[in-house]
Amino acid sequence: ALTIRTISATMMTAEWIEENLCTLSLFGAGESFIVSNAEELSKDAYEFFFERSPDLTDRHLVFFFNREAPYRKKLIGVGGTHVTIEAPKFWEMDKFLDFLGNYYNVRLAYDAKQFFLEIVDNEASSFHVAMNILSLNFPNKKEITVEDLQSVLEQNRLDQFYLASLFSRKEKNKFYGKLMQAEADFDTLRQFFSFLQGHLIKLGDTSVIEKKARLTKYDKEIVSLSKLWSLNELESYIKLFAELEIMAKMRSELLLPKIRLKFFQTLA
Repeated sequence: ALTIRTISATMMTAEWIEENLCTLSLFGAGESFIVSNAEELSKDAYEFFFERSPDLTDRHLVFFFNREAPYRKKLIGVGGTHVTIEAPKFWEMDKFLDFLGNYYNVRLAYDAKQFFLEIVDNEASSFHVAMNILSLNFPNKKEITVEDLQSVLEQNRLDQFYLASLFSRKEKNKFYGKLMQAEADFDTLRQFFSFLQGHLIKLGDTSVIEKKARLTKYDKEIVSLSKLWSLNELESYIKLFAELEIMAKMRSELLLPKIRLKFFQTLA
């Protein structure tokens, strides 16, 4: 039978390669290995790996990369099977959630699915973690509700829908005040400003939303509040939040002072 062990790349040292891939073992000769986060493999380790060229006859060595690594092209050159899997696009995350639901045997109610998409970071790894938590907590439940999600999933982002609602209602003083109080890190702010740009674009054109068979609470609010805005206003604020997103991506120390300035400007 095929025996597979999963290790992290940080464990795969030159000594580990020598002991597990280059030395015959009475007990582990047929073991195969999956190396997670392979981009974190040290220079000493991958240079030793290529120098020794371990014999992998009758077993497998699988490297999982989350991003490019200095030695990946060289690894492709030594043979084997190489597959690149693209992460789902942001507009495909609902379909990705359906796929994971089938994989983990988790069934979400309609409102619960919308809530999941709202509170979980739109990244494949975050979706996997959340669905695994649900499968462990509700293994035999026919349909998981919003209340079930709230009981086991922490909202690990800003309450972006609440903040977007404040801004949509033109409650800018409260919006900037709450944003400062959140004390969010740069990555969280970057994601939020990106989300907010998409939110404002929806306010400017509600035609896509209005064609939906069923509108969520979020959809209905966008349609209702879109009447408060002109296209020129929305364009101006989309540019502002695009600028703030870039500042967050650059981890600029001027970002938080700029948010504070916007807050004080609302008091004038």
